Amino acid sequence: MSTTAGVFSETTLQNIRAMASARMLDGRTKLNFEAQAAVAQIIPKVQTANVSELNAKDKNYTLEVEWINNCAIVAEDCESCATGGPELSTNTQTYKIEHCVQAPFTVKPSSHIDNDFNAQQLVADGILSADKKISEELCHRFLDWLVTNAGVAGWNPGGEIGSVVGNEVQIATADFDIDAIGYMTKVLQYDRISWMNNISGNQLFNDYRNAGFLTGLFEAGTQGDQARMTAFPILFDLYNFNAAAYNDRVISIADGAIAFASKSYYGPTMEKHESKTVWSQASKFFPGLTLEIWMTETCVNDLFQLDFNVKGRYEFVLNPAGCEEDNTGIIQFVRV
Repeated sequence: MSTTAGVFSETTLQNIRAMASARMLDGRTKLNFEAQAAVAQIIPKVQTANVSELNAKDKNYTLEVEWINNCAIVAEDCESCATGGPELSTNTQTYKIEHCVQAPFTVKPSSHIDNDFNAQQLVADGILSADKKISEELCHRFLDWLVTNAGVAGWNPGGEIGSVVGNEVQIATADFDIDAIGYMTKVLQYDRISWMNNISGNQLFNDYRNAGFLTGLFEAGTQGDQARMTAFPILFDLYNFNAAAYNDRVISIADGAIAFASKSYYGPTMEKHESKTVWSQASKFFPGLTLEIWMTETCVNDLFQLDFNVKGRYEFVLNPAGCEEDNTGIIQFVRV
């Protein structure tokens, strides 16, 4: 990479992308750039809505999210020869992407004036690191959003190990172990939520790990624990649940309850606008996230430096077509 202005070309960008990919294949350095973003993997698993872009120039960051709505169907007394009923529909909601996370950094090619490769490698590493930081921050925000939008569980007859308090299903610490899975399954079944989409940090982590170890050792009485783990799978993300201070809970999400949307006005090919160059690329760590990368080349003491800002524009969206009041498709079980 030269110190001459205006040499950041499409070829340079492709070289940087190749270097970033090589970094992710190098086991010695991969850990330095690999994001702690396990919880994000639940999103494509539960998302059923169609997300499409609105390409009008005055709607740069606007998307349509389409949800299937079958709530109008009811059961009633039969009528002879009758067919047809409420029209099934799709709910199309328009959302403007208003949330954005950024991670800026600067590269000074003058520091590598005798070594072009190192300057490009710095840019590649910077973009990877920015992707990592943005993805981890989005995981924290995703957990905050889930907790805020959790629904009110419908199963609360009393006499159980848990009770519904606001939008929490609270379980006493002494009872919140692997034996609580039967009760948790009952709560989810009552609200018609699959018990296959669960995320947690530290809660139940030891129970699940120990159950797997003990079953592998054929310790008496542990086979049932292994069966419960299989029937109630949990995606554990110690890093993000701990960072967001939610280690006291397990969160369950219904299929189709949520959607994630991300968009950049700019495409993967570099565009130059006045003093700035901008392009976009998919995040390597957060599914569905599009990163928008801005670069400005400036002169400092007769030498040029490159200032970058990596942005992730996003929205977490709750399905507006829920059929039951207070049932958002998100249930949180909280240790108290």
